[in-house]
Amino acid sequence: MADLLSFFLLLLPLSFAKPVTDGKEFAAVERLQASLAQTTSYEAAFTQTVHSKGMGPEDPSTGTLSVIKPDKLRWEDRTTLVTQILNGDEYWELTENKRRKSRTVTYQKGVRKHLSRTSFSVLSGSGKFQDFYRVKLVSESPTEAVLELVAKALPHESLIAKIDKNGYVLRSLTTETPDSKVVLEFSQVRRNPRFEPERFRYVKQDGDVFQSRKE
Repeated sequence: MADLLSFFLLLLPLSFAKPVTDGKEFAAVERLQASLAQTTSYEAAFTQTVHSKGMGPEDPSTGTLSVIKPDKLRWEDRTTLVTQILNGDEYWELTENKRRKSRTVTYQKGVRKHLSRTSFSVLSGSGKFQDFYRVKLVSESPTEAVLELVAKALPHESLIAKIDKNGYVLRSLTTETPDSKVVLEFSQVRRNPRFEPERFRYVKQDGDVFQSRKE
């Protein structure tokens, strides 16, 4: 479930403790905040590449991310055949086995309490982004703005977000630790699409093997 935490950054209502001093830079951040505030749902295709600093990059995986603010998310990886679904206080992880024509279904209830100090609180509006991250505008061009995000609790971990200024949407997100780097690239971005409720629910199929996690 750790993967889900980073992807909430797509729609966070960014808020900064102190504005940057340069007026032009602050204007770019304000535009991004306004764009995100008007977004209630989101869908994008993704390509994820994991770089191990000891072994090099793994083969990229591709899939689709769907989000409804403040607490619904579906991460569907077509390469690994793993789907993660978050709906309020419930979490499902579906792992498909094509050879056996079955799926392993992992279910957990009560996940909100594990996320309340980070992504959930910011996403729901009850927390502020600056409570968890130090934010710096690294660079800006006519087409792109680059933000560096450093977690206050884990200063050795950083995020680099590249924002497309044509519509102010996230185009890539890079997470880096001393041991690895994960690069997420987004395309075919759709803002405020309408979703069927079933997209954020577990729908039973023949051959499902059900498991559960303790809260």
